[in-house]
Amino acid sequence: MNEEATERQKWLAILAKASEETLLKLSESIVSGVDFQIIRAPQVGLTQVQGRMGGSGNPFFLGEVTMTRCVVKGPSESVGMGFVAGRSKPKALRVAQLDALLMHADYQSRIHELVLTPLETERQAYEAEKCREYAASKVDFFTLVRGDE
Repeated sequence: MNEEATERQKWLAILAKASEETLLKLSESIVSGVDFQIIRAPQVGLTQVQGRMGGSGNPFFLGEVTMTRCVVKGPSESVGMGFVAGRSKPKALRVAQLDALLMHADYQSRIHELVLTPLETERQAYEAEKCREYAASKVDFFTLVRGDE
């Protein structure tokens, strides 16, 4: 996989995992003056999810997840895609818009500074807090050995 695809996967993951309210607030000033052509309006549907026991076992059907997808064409004919879990059409549209803009050098540094970096910082803080909560409730089980038995 080339480096450009890996970068795109990273920014799409950050955008898709962000809270809708924060994403829309941080990115409003960036997308407000840009003309986008909607190729596929936001649609809600289901996708199948597979799981693996222990993360490395054989795959099995876990269930279905509601997803929303959207595809837009941005400046210079760049095509942006937004796939998000849940039923949020505004979030899927915004992810697609930002994806299209991130393919242009003119917008990349501004979006990284104003949107991606704050979203990633927020996500890391949230995960660190969850780890602290989980660690506080951790139970250590041990076995007592009785005498000479």
